[in-house]
Amino acid sequence: MGSKLLTATILIFSLVQALPAYAAGKSTRGRFGDDLRGEDSAIRSAAQRALGRRQGAVVVIEVDTGRIRSIVNQRMAVSAASIPCSTIKLYVTMAALQERAITGQDVISLTRSRGFDQMNLVDALAYSNNEFFERIGQQVGYPRMYDYFFKFGLGKKSGVNFFRESAGSLTQSPASDRVYSWGTGVKITALQLAQFVSALGNGGKIYKPQYLRTRKQREAFQPVLLQDLCFRDISQPVLEGMMAAVNDGTGKAACLPDVEQIYGKTGTCRRTGLFASFNEKEPRLAVVVILKRGNGPQAAAVTHRIYREILAPPLAEAAGQ
Repeated sequence: MGSKLLTATILIFSLVQALPAYAAGKSTRGRFGDDLRGEDSAIRSAAQRALGRRQGAVVVIEVDTGRIRSIVNQRMAVSAASIPCSTIKLYVTMAALQERAITGQDVISLTRSRGFDQMNLVDALAYSNNEFFERIGQQVGYPRMYDYFFKFGLGKKSGVNFFRESAGSLTQSPASDRVYSWGTGVKITALQLAQFVSALGNGGKIYKPQYLRTRKQREAFQPVLLQDLCFRDISQPVLEGMMAAVNDGTGKAACLPDVEQIYGKTGTCRRTGLFASFNEKEPRLAVVVILKRGNGPQAAAVTHRIYREILAPPLAEAAGQ
């Protein structure tokens, strides 16, 4: 009886919240059945055009506040969790740096990587070398890595004010070392990934993601800091690796040399493609793209179109985007 009452209360609250939009003759639902309240229409339009007919999701949030500017395909991005693929390497790297298991100057010998017999952290991130991250994951050990994964937001809800958020999942007993390179045994939402990549961009601050659905919420908005991971003093090698990934590596489809620097990391596995990123200058936005039946470079290309339209509209129009 109690659960039915709670469900009815939530439904009534949602209807009341939607009444102003209905009264104005506006629909509160968009593509994928998304709730349009709180969406930045310009950013959402850019994300939808970039995504096109692909099956996927896009999350755009403010790096320094956690404010959600747009989520295209909200059910997939917030309520459905999937394997993180190679974006897990960002989590593994920050754990290894905090454990002092590796530094930005260390070079690791490789035995299973065609064309490379050794590699440093920046190049390993740029070219997404699986063996490198499995090696540093082994050095940290999974019991400690599990603690870091959870601390960094895996396996728990982000705290977003959105109904039916998934917490994802986090294995306690990984089947193989691919947990460090592909995220095997881990499931993550696009929103969780956007929250973490924002922390990489702002020095380690994890903010509560917030949809500002009403005028009152917008006027009263204050960022909510959930925790400070203290990345600022150790994250430089990761930022250099993410920059190299975009400029020369697996994420070069996201590169915007005529606009500004983008930092990003690709992920590809099981016909799923991801790209997690943020830009350098104001407005600083974290953009995460996940594609079904796609790959990381394709997700990076979608991200390129989103940033180009948001950050340099005249250039995007000249290019016909």
